Amino acid sequence: MKTEWVNRIVMGIGLIVAALIYVSIVQWLHWYGWLAEIAWLITVQLVFDRYIRRKRQALTKLWNLADQLGYDEAKIAQFTPKYGRIDWQLAHPDNLQFQPSDTVIAQVTDQLERDLETLG
Repeated sequence: MKTEWVNRIVMGIGLIVAALIYVSIVQWLHWYGWLAEIAWLITVQLVFDRYIRRKRQALTKLWNLADQLGYDEAKIAQFTPKYGRIDWQLAHPDNLQFQPSDTVIAQVTDQLERDLETLG
């Protein structure tokens, strides 16, 4: 699943940079190096948490619009040939196991807003 790969890539990059910091700085600067490494790992975690929070907010907006329209996962999947019904089931913000791309989320949200305007 996409979320799992994003997690692996981000943590892999974080570990590689941490190893480089250790090899290049920690051995020469002792505790300053450890401080730099810990700061790097905290920064990676904060950036990743912010990314997940932003994604969850976008999906919450999408699902709120879908609920107002009475659309289910199958209906939303009709808007996106790239993702199917099961993908959208896993993309609920309360149980986020799949993350559609930001572009697709924006496109579907725009479509749902247009559908809501036509009904209202």
